[in-house]
Amino acid sequence: MNAHTLVFDKLFYLDRLKSAGVSEEVARAHADGLDQALRESVATKSDVEAVRTDLRADVQAVKADVQAVKAELDAKIEGVERRLDAKIEGVELRLDAKIDTTAARLETKIAEAQIATTRWMVGSFVAMTGLFWALVKYAH
Repeated sequence: MNAHTLVFDKLFYLDRLKSAGVSEEVARAHADGLDQALRESVATKSDVEAVRTDLRADVQAVKADVQAVKAELDAKIEGVERRLDAKIEGVELRLDAKIDTTAARLETKIAEAQIATTRWMVGSFVAMTGLFWALVKYAH
């Protein structure tokens, strides 16, 4: 008997059925049917171990596949991060340039406003001084 054979004592089973009052014909049919069913559909320990070994190999293969996919995705994510960082840096540079340009324009406008205000104040001072002297002359 090898490790792949399931042992079923058909004669012992047949005798048990007959001693329980089952007719020879019915007992033989039951014994034959059970013997055939056990040979075709019952897994032995070695069958289960073979399936277990195959499953372990399949699990290892799946783990290897998952690791390969993970490594591929990690590389893709890293590439996307590098491209995004480069784009962000480009946007930052453009924004810095726009901010610098806007600041320079504002500084120019502020300087122009200061000059205009100073001219107005000097003009007003000259006009007031002239008016004051005219009043002083007129009052004498």
